[in-house]
Amino acid sequence: SRSPTLSRCCCSRRWRTRGSSRCVETVYSLSPWSRNRDPAGVVPAGFFVWAKKNDLIAKSVELDLNNRMWDSIWHLRGSTPLTSGASDDEVMHRLETLLQYQRKPVTSRNGSELVFDDPLFRDLLSPNWLAMVIYDHGHFWIEHGLKGRILRYDLRSLHGFVFCLFGAAMSFAFGFAGGGLPEALRTAAFAFGWLYGTNLLLAWTRIPRKIRKAVS
Repeated sequence: SRSPTLSRCCCSRRWRTRGSSRCVETVYSLSPWSRNRDPAGVVPAGFFVWAKKNDLIAKSVELDLNNRMWDSIWHLRGSTPLTSGASDDEVMHRLETLLQYQRKPVTSRNGSELVFDDPLFRDLLSPNWLAMVIYDHGHFWIEHGLKGRILRYDLRSLHGFVFCLFGAAMSFAFGFAGGGLPEALRTAAFAFGWLYGTNLLLAWTRIPRKIRKAVS
């Protein structure tokens, strides 16, 4: 039987539902219905079920990848193996000493987990030479596995991201008043890259080394 709900896109390996501009990529070699396609290019009804299921999976994967991409803009995640003989509590103590130096107040700690919270508005004049100055929240924890212990961390710079967006918006307004839209876009992009991008690149290179050194 033929499916009245699918129509062929411009590409012979893509299909779309009527009323939709989205094409579904299909791999005929993997489809049990692909061998039964007729020369007119109309697919059997069973193929629609297969294509619809794969379209939902593709949408879910695409949404997850987009969320991860945006999430990675204001998160620094990493891990380091714990090869020293220090206990979990000693590792947490060393991390707490590092955070004290970085002026990050610890709000929660137990034998294998540590959390700090440092809202941007708490201290707007923090020294910008500190490696963790841009991060407002951090979570450290130890995992025990077959290959030994691993220290994992998740640092968030959401407040800094919003602050730098505000700075870029102000730059856009001044640039638009002085030279129109092209100048405003250039000014805003430069401001955001300078304010946020530079701090982020420095943090990505400095923080992992400092954490490894602190717990080794």
